[in-house]
Amino acid sequence: MSFIKKIPHDEISVDMILKESNISKGSMYHHFVDLSDLLDTAMIEQYAKLVDATISMMSEVLTSAKSNQEIYDGLVRVTELTQSPTINFVRMQRVQAIAKSHGNEKMARMIQIEQQRLTAALSDLIIDCQDKGFVNSEIDPKALSVFIQAYTIGKVIDDISGDPTDQQGWNSLINLITKKVVTLN
Repeated sequence: MSFIKKIPHDEISVDMILKESNISKGSMYHHFVDLSDLLDTAMIEQYAKLVDATISMMSEVLTSAKSNQEIYDGLVRVTELTQSPTINFVRMQRVQAIAKSHGNEKMARMIQIEQQRLTAALSDLIIDCQDKGFVNSEIDPKALSVFIQAYTIGKVIDDISGDPTDQQGWNSLINLITKKVVTLN
């Protein structure tokens, strides 16, 4: 439902969803308790998309790279894509989902499950890199997984600042940290 991204959640109605999706009201309520449940579920799906895309890109880098330098170069490209100003709306959607989960037990549980899945998937990828000698084995995979997600969500602060950091400077900082993480020979 692409229109959900373009319309604030508080302005979306059941009739709008039924018209866009071409499903019956009964079918919608068979899968969702109410409109809020549907919108929360959609918000969680959006929450995970950037991390899933990042994991996919990182996996591609890992499977195609033949050297540590190729791993590093691939991660630089991933940073350029995930930190791009053109996807600031995606980062903002993640922060909005986190904020909405505060005080909303059901939403908090849904986001917790999704966050555990995402962190585990990134951690597994990092462990694989460590096993292949691409990533410093002294780094805790889960801590690195959380850190990767944290700097991407933290970019929202820059996105809303009104005076954003130079994009090259931001990416250079991440790349400098990446050099410490990737075992360059």
